[in-house]
Amino acid sequence: METGRRRVTRALIELTAIKQRVAALQSDVTHQQADVAALRSRVGEFASAQYRSDGMDTTVQLLLASQPDDFLARMSTVASLTERQSAPAPRSGRSKRCLPRSRPPAQRSRPG
Repeated sequence: METGRRRVTRALIELTAIKQRVAALQSDVTHQQADVAALRSRVGEFASAQYRSDGMDTTVQLLLASQPDDFLARMSTVASLTERQSAPAPRSGRSKRCLPRSRPPAQRSRPG
């Protein structure tokens, strides 16, 4: 009878150690998955930048351009278009945030 109790006690101690090890490994996996997700994001940003610049840095493109003045004019146009495209987004965001406050109280409480 005493031997059976010792075996059960040993098994429970071993089970506890195994559970702790599994928890530590699961934590490691979670951290590694977060690291992989961050790396994927950085690679995506890099790939997007490379795609937008045809795979070459803007300075290199300028140095290799047969007509640098034309290249600079195109880059200026692209920059201004990009600026114009991104400008309305914050304003519409502000408008959407202010919209619920500007509604009359009866409409604010109505769903939909």
